[in-house]
Amino acid sequence: MLVGLALTVSALRESLWRRRESGGLGDGGGIRMREMSKDGGEFVEFVDEASDDEEAGKLSLEGGGRARGGGGGGGGGAGLRGVAEARGGALGEAPRVASGSNEPLARAFVRTSFTHRSLAAVCVAGFCANFETGMAWGLIASWARDGLGVGGRERDFFTGAYSFLKGLSQLFAGLASDRLGRKAPMLLGLVGGAASLALAAFGAGFGGDFLPGSDDDAPEANDGLRFGYLVLSGALLGLFTGLMYPVLAAAAADHAPAGRLAGTIGTVRFWRDLGYAMGAPVAAVADAATPETALLLVAGLMLAAGGVVAVAYEEAMPNEGGVDGGRRGGAAAAAAEEEEEEEEERERVERRLVGGGGEREGETRVG
Repeated sequence: MLVGLALTVSALRESLWRRRESGGLGDGGGIRMREMSKDGGEFVEFVDEASDDEEAGKLSLEGGGRARGGGGGGGGGAGLRGVAEARGGALGEAPRVASGSNEPLARAFVRTSFTHRSLAAVCVAGFCANFETGMAWGLIASWARDGLGVGGRERDFFTGAYSFLKGLSQLFAGLASDRLGRKAPMLLGLVGGAASLALAAFGAGFGGDFLPGSDDDAPEANDGLRFGYLVLSGALLGLFTGLMYPVLAAAAADHAPAGRLAGTIGTVRFWRDLGYAMGAPVAAVADAATPETALLLVAGLMLAAGGVVAVAYEEAMPNEGGVDGGRRGGAAAAAAEEEEEEEEERERVERRLVGGGGEREGETRVG
């Protein structure tokens, strides 16, 4: 199913790209503009649709911003077609124009999942976030019913406590991450989630052997205490999982290359939702050993993921009095500034190309 989905997305990208190259961007008269990417470079094309001669005028910007004219055809009202091209990074005075990403799907997946250290850490954190959710809704709820003898109403209370705290903590986690950075909420969510799973195992499991304040002469009282620890672990698990949820997308956006935001976030969400599927192997471990063993195994994986985030993730966001001492910058701020500059350059190129015949800057000549 995943392979079929990937092929569908790839075919859709190819279809849209061919449509852009064929110029299917409107049917009215006057000037139209379309952005294209070719051979790693970027250029924007302006076409006067009111003219039958597209090649009448052509403006090409190369090298250190030198403009040269070309094309044939004469006569008044001849269509003007300008191409502003930028190749290989900074090109002096050549205008820089934004274009859509032409990155292949496989390359975007590998870049986000493995080669980019910070994004790979975000993928790991996202995977564990829904891993924890699957544990709360699946294994722990089933264990409470079959192993602890918890009734349906009490199980609903447990899952409700988890879901409510998970939703509530998301309201504050996103705002806090804008000031404190993305790493702290992700790291706290992973470590706190591991501690919550360990609390469920030792507080409600192992027959109450590790239960503080247990009374061997009053097993019914122990059952109530075990259920209390189970609810507490569920509430804490929801709290710590919610700390990560809004931060994952923000961290992915901070590190996404310009023009590749959606592909980056899509890959992160793929790994995040894949965490749900881990319920099957964990259930197999619980059946082969005990539910407590499965909970502690997952808690160990959460701690390992926290170590990955602590080592691999680097902040890349504008901070105001946060972990970087008020340093502003990073990929998000740079991308926003670059986008503003590119918009100004685009408007300047359009005015230069369609603002009238005759001489243009440099060696521009319109036939």
